[in-house]
Amino acid sequence: MSVTTTAPTRRTIQLPIDDGVVGLRGLSPQRNRFELEYALERGSTANSVLFEAGDGAPAVLVHPPGVAYSAAFLPVLADALPSSDAPLLVVVGHVNPNRVALLRDLAEAYAGLELIVSNPGAKLIKELWSQRKPAPPGETSEQPPLPDLPPLRIIRQEQTLPLS
Repeated sequence: MSVTTTAPTRRTIQLPIDDGVVGLRGLSPQRNRFELEYALERGSTANSVLFEAGDGAPAVLVHPPGVAYSAAFLPVLADALPSSDAPLLVVVGHVNPNRVALLRDLAEAYAGLELIVSNPGAKLIKELWSQRKPAPPGETSEQPPLPDLPPLRIIRQEQTLPLS
């Protein structure tokens, strides 16, 4: 007997908002803990906004998703950004281990990555950056080295960023 399961998968779609501004919407038909709290029974989303690079200004990604969306999000982001060597500013408004894991993936993929965070956010990112999930008892797992923590731009007061 053969059993085939078709588990719903996450995906990311691009939604044009305006010239140079794209919404990156991560969709999951599965309900996650956040969605369960509100009992909407419609699945879960993770929404980001990408301001494209231009006129000497770097690309700016606002509110990247957590690592659960990594496989669906990173290829769509790579399609939207012309070069992985170009500067990429990432505005991080919410910090948790899941989000930091995706930021590590971004640091590996984008050499010019810089994170824009609040002072408490910077402290938490520094604390979480080198943490890893421990190997199960009795197992030793060799893990690849972590990327270096990208530069942090700490916002302490209102600032204006030039965008394309």
